[in-house]
Amino acid sequence: MPSDHKIKARDIINDIRSGMTDTELMEKYEMSPAALQMAFEQLINMKLLKDHELYGRSVSTRESLGLPRHYLVVKVPIRDVKSGVVGTIRDITEKNMGILGIGGTLGEIKTFEIVPEGFDQVHSFLFNAKCRWTKRDEHGDYLSGYEITSISEEGLEQLRKLIGLVTLD
Repeated sequence: MPSDHKIKARDIINDIRSGMTDTELMEKYEMSPAALQMAFEQLINMKLLKDHELYGRSVSTRESLGLPRHYLVVKVPIRDVKSGVVGTIRDITEKNMGILGIGGTLGEIKTFEIVPEGFDQVHSFLFNAKCRWTKRDEHGDYLSGYEITSISEEGLEQLRKLIGLVTLD
């Protein structure tokens, strides 16, 4: 994207909501795929666009934004190790997760523990994750998105088992 080319947020939001494809957006605004992804992330972080509005985007865009998530069919608790606050995982990938009940500040790194109760084949594990966004729902509960920044090989193995057991995919 040329450095002197300014894009008005309301224009691109209107185009996204009108159904323009990623390719059409990149052509209209003279953007690379990486620049389009960055624009999507900024619009979400600024709360001008909701992440669910991007679910219908191309597969590459959804994957790069961490949106092709597995939605859980059972409740899985997750604990912020430092504060002790317990939340619930809403959706999950090997790289990202949505959490209900634990807030954060943009860019903050937290250590989480997942203790999968009732699943004998999955052991508890720890990992670090960076807050990518947070907001409150209509009930005042935190909804947050976290990007996993470090996880042990054993932790990743346990995460993969958990995903297989608690999702429909």
